Amino acid sequence: MDRYRPAQDINPCPAETIENPAFPPAEQAVILQWLEDAQQQWREEFPLAEPLGEELDKLKPLMAALAISEPEFLRPGAHPAHRLLDAIQDSAVGWQSQLGRAGQPLHREITRTVALLTTSLAAGQPDLAAAAAQIQDFGERERARAGRMIQRLVAAEHGQTRAQEAKLHAAEMINAALAKHPATEALGELLKGDWYASAQLVWLKFGSDSRQWQHMTETTTALLESLQPPGETGPDQRQHLFEVATQLPKALKRWLLSLHHDLQAVGDAVGVIESAHLRLLREQSLTLKQIDPIAVADPATGSGQEGAAETSSQWQSGQWFTIEFQGASLRAQLVLKKLRERQLVFANHAGLKTLELDFEAFAHMLEEQQAAPLFTGASFSRCLTESAGIQCMEDLEQLLEHEEAEPQPAEQMPGQEEEEE
Repeated sequence: MDRYRPAQDINPCPAETIENPAFPPAEQAVILQWLEDAQQQWREEFPLAEPLGEELDKLKPLMAALAISEPEFLRPGAHPAHRLLDAIQDSAVGWQSQLGRAGQPLHREITRTVALLTTSLAAGQPDLAAAAAQIQDFGERERARAGRMIQRLVAAEHGQTRAQEAKLHAAEMINAALAKHPATEALGELLKGDWYASAQLVWLKFGSDSRQWQHMTETTTALLESLQPPGETGPDQRQHLFEVATQLPKALKRWLLSLHHDLQAVGDAVGVIESAHLRLLREQSLTLKQIDPIAVADPATGSGQEGAAETSSQWQSGQWFTIEFQGASLRAQLVLKKLRERQLVFANHAGLKTLELDFEAFAHMLEEQQAAPLFTGASFSRCLTESAGIQCMEDLEQLLEHEEAEPQPAEQMPGQEEEEE
């Protein structure tokens, strides 16, 4: 196998990695070289932030001793030592020292575990299964705690998105009415001020398909139409204006939700309309002008949500990344893709928001290697498998000149059948 060198070319194993400081036999040399390759690959492909990486290097003598003394170690994923390192990487993929107090519990737990195992190695067989289970339980609790924070973050982000949508819908509705009819300056200020704020509340509370929103829209149009100069004057027109002037203040009081806490402000708003209607009933003219529309920026781009979904499909929520941002290296988890705004929201190991990037900026950072994905999941076991090749035990037999020995099913590498196919 290409990744292995002949036994005579392998450097002697350091004395502290085995009980017998003598040069190991060929079988042990091959196993230790395999372990060294896997550890190097693990460090490169599943890196942890320092000082955790250096802390885990202290376990190398223990791993070497286990590799040459326990046959089960040769089956990736089967030995508790493999599960221990898998669990540590799963738990610490997003950890970094910049977390401060939020990152101290995990750092202490890993440091304590490493110290316990290295100490017990000299005294006897360390309880690796218990250590692996404890790290796994600790990591699950950490992820659950961060998950609750992420849920709050996502809810807050959705709330901001809904608020922006409410602004857009309210502005579109009022602007459409203003485009059809001129208005007095006082009514224009009311529509673009308290009425606009109230329209947002109605949309948020009831939605755009509701009967309440329809009434809000109809009232907006009725307000503007009631101030237009009549085409013909007469008793019928005056009666119609009187009925409108009687009904509209009631509608105003009902839908001015933003002022329900301030009765005086509601009275002032209604007074604007009553004053204008009173002038019309006295057959006095009003000074009408075309009111400028409400200016609201739509965060959606020309590509639309469909294009945004296609663009962002390559990035999965929950995926970890390293991101170089403003001179700092961040480990951040993608927690939300805002398709309309084309924004990606990232959180840290503690579940707190760290940054928000638009799709194009993040794609450029990946292309320029300013950002890169961080992978996890049975990481050390996978590196052992890949470092061993497709048929690990068969290659070992060839190197050790035992070609007559057939590999046993128990010694077959996990995933071997799939790779052969």
